[in-house]
Amino acid sequence: MDTLSARLMAPLRYLAALVLMVVVLASAAPAYADGPMGRQFGLGLALGNPTSFTGKYHLGAKQALDFHVGVFHAYGRTRFDDSLFLGGDYLFEVWNFVENGTVSVPFYAGPGAALIFDVDDDYRCYDEGRWRDCGDYDFGLGPRMPIGIGVEFQKAPFELFLELTPTMLIVFHDRYHDDDVSIDLDIPNFALIGRFYF
Repeated sequence: MDTLSARLMAPLRYLAALVLMVVVLASAAPAYADGPMGRQFGLGLALGNPTSFTGKYHLGAKQALDFHVGVFHAYGRTRFDDSLFLGGDYLFEVWNFVENGTVSVPFYAGPGAALIFDVDDDYRCYDEGRWRDCGDYDFGLGPRMPIGIGVEFQKAPFELFLELTPTMLIVFHDRYHDDDVSIDLDIPNFALIGRFYF
């Protein structure tokens, strides 16, 4: 198996585990939903950091699970530019600013986890007697804490959110970087999120 295929298999295993976890938790949840129009599951896009496909499953009136599969950007701040990103969060509605028959404006927060993978070996290095493609790190993992405010439409199956997600990553570096481990705190991760509910 070539190097690129091997590097892509590890993230796909994590993605399969994440999808399995969402399916198991969703099937164990009560049949009560509190998403837009009383629907339980939504899919959409997050634009910003990370830019991702995203899903959300409402577990009840004030709790939900969400997940992201996409790209983590650096925007000149860190070395994680264009890394593959997988994330999942357990969200709690902390406060609802507006709630009527037309719209709901919740403030939410909750714990989550992030995985990033360096899939862009962007330079060549001489390692163990041969030239090979090198990157800055192999992968990183750690906790994240999404905090956001949104608009859930009650007469349309759609929601729109603005989210800030401080993220701490334990980063496992490439062999070329002496297999170092470092801790990075990446705070200004903003995303605009839109989801359609089924």
